[in-house]
Formats: sequence, structure tokens, C-alpha cells
Amino acid sequence: MSNRLAALLVGGALAVAAPVVAQPPPAAPLPSPVSSRPRPVQVMSLESPAWADGGLIPAAHTQVGRDVSPPLEWRGAPEGIATFVLVVRDLDAVAPGGGDDLLQSAAGYAGRSVSGTLWVCGGSVGDAVLAACRDAARELPARARAGVTCLPSGITLARCLCDSTEQARGYLSRVWALLRPLYAGRAAAAPRLWAT
Repeated sequence: MSNRLAALLVGGALAVAAPVVAQPPPAAPLPSPVSSRPRPVQVMSLESPAWADGGLIPAAHTQVGRDVSPPLEWRGAPEGIATFVLVVRDLDAVAPGGGDDLLQSAAGYAGRSVSGTLWVCGGSVGDAVLAACRDAARELPARARAGVTCLPSGITLARCLCDSTEQARGYLSRVWALLRPLYAGRAAAAPRLWAT
């Protein structure tokens, strides 16, 4: 065994501790159910010939005009994608009677005021973990909505619509606690920053 000095930068000053005895290497990590192979980044683009890049959207394609969908050109989509959905909201546009109609729409916030999304990349999770993540929504009030999806690309998404940030944070924290051991190989200890 060899001796070495441990140094730590504390409040801008260098603190030197007593010699530290070298420890044996840590045990090999447990096998992960998640693929550790790096995945290539897929770049996808969406363009419209109806206006120049960075230019103004013509009035015909807005609520002020005829609200006609512009022609769209998708490039670089992952193999196997059959359908695209694009929802664009102009938060400056006001619906008749005030407010934004998406906030009340069943296809939008359905009258709830908070949305939350947690996404994790790195491989798919097993059915048991997915079921446990979905069960975490049972602690939400009946009016809240939540769901978990595992995409074929190895991305796991948890989403919720709630009436308060506390509800959304609680739900997403429970899902994170279930997923963290799989993706990071560590127990789910919440960062101190989350308590501020």
C-alpha cells in the first residue's frame, strides 16, 4: 500500500489533510439492465418553404389570418417513424374571452395549471420498473393526470398535469427514485439543491 496526501480546496484556501492510506479498488459494479453502448445522436430538422429561416410567419398561417397550416418538410427522422405531431402555440395570442384555449382544452392542460416532464436517456427499463413508475401516480389527487412511456430509442418519459407544483414534484421525484438505481447504479438520494 502507498501513502498519499489528500488536498481539498475549501472557501478559496487549500487545506491539506494527514496522509491517507490508499484503499483497495472498489468492487466491480453490478450489471445494469440498461444498455451501456453509446447511441449515435440523431439530428432531425423541420423546415417550411412558406417563410425564410428566422423570418416572420406569414399572417395566413396564424390565428390573425386564416390559420392555415404551412407546408412542412421533415428531414433526418429516425427509421420507423410513421407519424409526426407538431403543436405550436403562440402564447401572445389571446383566445376569445381571454386566456389561452389550450389551458382549458382536453387536448391541453384540461384546466390544470402545472405540467411536469422527467426524461431519462440510456436504454429501456423492464416491465416491472415501468409498472412501478406508473403506480407512483396513484398518490396523486384524482384530478391529476400522469403517465410513463418508454420509447424504442431508449428514452423514458414521465409526464404529469397537476394543480400544484408540489403535486408534480412529488410524483416526478417518486419516479426518479425508481429509475435512478437503474440508470446511475446509485441509490436515489435527492440532491440538496432540491430542498431549496
